[in-house]
Amino acid sequence: MPTKIKEINIQKIKNRKGVVAIVSCVIEAEDKFSLYLEKIAVVTNFDGEYRLSFPWSDFGGQKVNVFHPVNNKTKEILEESIIGRYKRLEESYHRGIGDKDDA
Repeated sequence: MPTKIKEINIQKIKNRKGVVAIVSCVIEAEDKFSLYLEKIAVVTNFDGEYRLSFPWSDFGGQKVNVFHPVNNKTKEILEESIIGRYKRLEESYHRGIGDKDDA
């Protein structure tokens, strides 16, 4: 089984500095391990496209990443799954039917 992003939970928020949603999900890799990730932000760019922003903490004035993808393939898998799900959620809200997606 290839790497999958499962249990994508999206909390829409009022647009705050471009952040439109906070996401949690489970990443599962080839039945070998699963990892729960939270506080991933969906951010809208100036051109209206979306990107992901990963959590960080401030330690004594130094910004430290909590977690982030370490290669482009992982980043693409996360973006396709999470941003794709967010766009479907937005489309369903605009049509007035709520989230009917099982992803």
